[in-house]
Amino acid sequence: MKDDEFNNSYDHIKFSDVLCYVAVGAVKLQRTAQANTSKSPRGRDLVKPGLGRTCLTILFDWLRKKGVKKILKVIVDDSIADDNLDLLRPGVPHTDDAIEQALHPFHVEMLDWRKPDMCPQMIRSASDELRELWLTWGGNNTILRAWSAQDGLPLLEKLERNQPDRGRQTHRWLACMDDFADRIQNINPAKLDAMKNEKLGQPIKVALIDDGVNTSHRTIQGKIQGGMSFDPGLENRPSPYYVTETGHGTVMADLICRVCPVAKLQIFKLETYIVDHNNGGETNRKTQITARSAAQAIEAAVERHADIISMSWTIKNSDKQSDELKLLETAMQKAIDAKILVFCSASDEGTFRNTSDYPSHTHASRVFRIGAATVDGVPCTWVDREVEFILPGQDVSERRTSISEPTKPFRPMTGSSVATALAAGLAALILHCVKLAAIAEGDLVKKEDLDDMHGYAKMKGAFNRMTPKDSKFIEVSELFGEKEVKDLDECSNDDTKKLVVVADIARKLVDSAKLSSR
Repeated sequence: MKDDEFNNSYDHIKFSDVLCYVAVGAVKLQRTAQANTSKSPRGRDLVKPGLGRTCLTILFDWLRKKGVKKILKVIVDDSIADDNLDLLRPGVPHTDDAIEQALHPFHVEMLDWRKPDMCPQMIRSASDELRELWLTWGGNNTILRAWSAQDGLPLLEKLERNQPDRGRQTHRWLACMDDFADRIQNINPAKLDAMKNEKLGQPIKVALIDDGVNTSHRTIQGKIQGGMSFDPGLENRPSPYYVTETGHGTVMADLICRVCPVAKLQIFKLETYIVDHNNGGETNRKTQITARSAAQAIEAAVERHADIISMSWTIKNSDKQSDELKLLETAMQKAIDAKILVFCSASDEGTFRNTSDYPSHTHASRVFRIGAATVDGVPCTWVDREVEFILPGQDVSERRTSISEPTKPFRPMTGSSVATALAAGLAALILHCVKLAAIAEGDLVKKEDLDDMHGYAKMKGAFNRMTPKDSKFIEVSELFGEKEVKDLDECSNDDTKKLVVVADIARKLVDSAKLSSR
């Protein structure tokens, strides 16, 4: 929409001179040609649209002309873009000068403009009345020093709260996977429909064994293949798999599909019960899982030919459940024999914790034991030393695609359960890439490579390909990073060309898997 069209369409709206907040998601505004020579408050010409966006200067200019003199809080998600407009190219945020021009007249007190590494001088010029500030860090240590320098943000005399945004941007791992996932889900080879009855034509199936899933959750709608419940419920009325007791299973489902949006989920609901723990005179209530229901769920996943099993929970090794734990061990062996990739969570009870908790304790050398990592790729302090790989598991936020609820509190998630779901999603993505490469029928990847990648050793080799030396943190940017995203974007809508890009990624993973198993 052009600025004159916008003004004509919304001229009827009236505001008070003080607004509590302004929250902005995706915008589709363009200045008319004669209006493109505006300057920032410091007198510089605004950067041309090709080097950064200036869209929101239109919106804030409009608010100023409508008589708004002060805005208490501004929330802008500058990562949202639209492919249909040159001014809104994906990944291109607003210029610093455009942000400064937009905010300067309104004496903003709380600012949450989600653009990485904003210049501290620009922030000060935009408003000298800031009390609260949320910063988005893109991994550049220089900007950290600039923010904290004496001539940086400390010059904001009223600033009370300076909050680096650790839930959204500092997890570069998640940002990387989000970008790649957006591209991979749009690749739909014409051959795929003709292969529905063949293995290559089947989606990657992830069995999520947890406390149920809210299947109406927006991020997993249409991605559930079915499920079963092993929770007897109350009064002999089984609790269905699409009802979750704590919401934990829904979060895990969301994380799996976040990394691999083309995966199909099979939901198996466990039987849970509450145990009271006395902690220094205080009673804490914890949810526990019965080993019998876990064994039944694993066997059901085997019967339904799951490719991956994800279990983001632990059961303590105790005499009280010894018979049921034997059933769990047997079920785990069946899954391994069926060439199902099994992902288990660490217990999160300390570095020197005994690692005999189930299910990872059984067949430990054939299942993936996953732990949580900080935003810097370092193991969280509560993760034991015996984990095989670590992935983001501290302050991980749900992916936000809009700001429809600007006042909704930000609730990051922490724990090895989070990392386990991400690992299962990553394995599903790898299998999907190898499958697409095999469908392409090139010389790089064969159908047999997909069969082999279902084995523990080969998938471990693929993970090792992305793990730096002397580290357990899986770094995905080398294979699923900016270069690969750019290559896919340059293919436009040509799925044949996109398959070539994916096949190259798959070849690197397959080759690494073969080398590691020799």
